[in-house]
Amino acid sequence: MPRYRDDPPAVRVYTVCDESRYLIVRNVPALGCGEELLKLFSTYGDIEECKPMDAEECEAYTDVYWIKFRLVCKKKIG
Repeated sequence: MPRYRDDPPAVRVYTVCDESRYLIVRNVPALGCGEELLKLFSTYGDIEECKPMDAEECEAYTDVYWIKFRLVCKKKIG
């Protein structure tokens, strides 16, 4: 559909929250921070699963975590 000259362009911004329930968090200190990470990210929605990705390559002394949210919800940050 053609746009009229006076109409502003239609813009839609997508974020990770709009597109996926899954999140990969890298460079988490390898100090057993899994519970703290779960607590931190649960402020953005209910978490169905949170587990370390042992097979994933990462920097020395860091871990990679895989987080699956139950539902995708939008929350204003800041």
